[in-house]
Amino acid sequence: MRGWLILLAFSVPAQAQDGVLSPDFWQEHGVIGKTLSKPALLPDQAPLSSRQCSNALYREALDRELERVRGLSIEAAGEELLQLSESGALASRLGVAALLAARSQSLELHSAVYCDDPAAEGKPYGDRWIGVRLANGSQFILELAHKGGDGKKEVAAQFEDASGAVQAGPFVGVEPEELFAGGDFQRHPNGAMGRLLEKMMDEAYNPWPWSDKNQGQGGEDAQTAAEQEQDGGAAQAAELYNQSKGAKLASEALKGARPRSRGLCYAYVSDAMERAGVLRHSDWAKLGIPVASAADFSRWANAHPQKLESALGFQRVATPSSPAGLKQGAIVVYQRGACGYSPKHGHIEIVVDSQADDTRKACSDFCQTLRPECLSNAKTRQKVHVYVPVGG
Repeated sequence: MRGWLILLAFSVPAQAQDGVLSPDFWQEHGVIGKTLSKPALLPDQAPLSSRQCSNALYREALDRELERVRGLSIEAAGEELLQLSESGALASRLGVAALLAARSQSLELHSAVYCDDPAAEGKPYGDRWIGVRLANGSQFILELAHKGGDGKKEVAAQFEDASGAVQAGPFVGVEPEELFAGGDFQRHPNGAMGRLLEKMMDEAYNPWPWSDKNQGQGGEDAQTAAEQEQDGGAAQAAELYNQSKGAKLASEALKGARPRSRGLCYAYVSDAMERAGVLRHSDWAKLGIPVASAADFSRWANAHPQKLESALGFQRVATPSSPAGLKQGAIVVYQRGACGYSPKHGHIEIVVDSQADDTRKACSDFCQTLRPECLSNAKTRQKVHVYVPVGG
């Protein structure tokens, strides 16, 4: 009988003497924020949970990865986790990411399971979760799919005792939406796992009938009919543009940017949006905004112009033919592969300066001069979407 308790309770101690990666390691790799103390683990002889898995996925592959990750140094595990967090991964790799997260905290691994149980009483849509057991008997679970009473998808990350009762843990007072849509977890020293989960979550949900269709999936960015309609009537919002709101968002984007890109443009833009009061991290999931790829923000925004304006205070505008036509604080989104950006995730950035010329800069996880050729070419311009702050 396999029993599992709960995944994702790992954080980095302030010192490296204990064999754990220091905050400097995460700082150097663009994972910034405060340091938490490592949560207490269960006693070595802790009884096991009664939870069982009747249908384990990727069993052989996960067992192979378990042996491989066991042999990694904590530095190598941390590096690999960071690479996954920056590039994204298929749902089948989330179990490997869980192993890497544990190993990067110098924890000894015992076993792991990626469970996809069929529908049962009380769980009409089945149950998908990942469990990692440590050598000292401690166990963790990450719930990937569970249907809530209101029919919406939920994600649970919590610490349970042997009976399955939820215990006070490192996420006390933090809502699941905040963990997986950014929130404070993203800025913890082990935030690479949080960012990986952001990119992964929609793919993990796709098998479920109640998931949002096509969110977070790769492939062509062919416009939907609704998006084409919105193209034809893209708001001419020059007279509605809120300069003070744009300046505030631009300032936050500039302050948060790092010297070079870490492949985390979407995460840093979302941080700037929260600091500027545009949108809290906890509201992304509530609004149904995909968080797997930067390009998906424009797909959501183009399909939900009313929500874009009422919840964020932004409107889509016609994409100009040069950087000089962009407003300060405008959010610029490039579709997958557009203008040389990532073919898997696209790119997103915020215009940070106010002068109306072609030397303007935009920032995300780093700052760069906007590229005129991305806008002057009509074919490429169709794959670039622009949103500006409006209203009072």
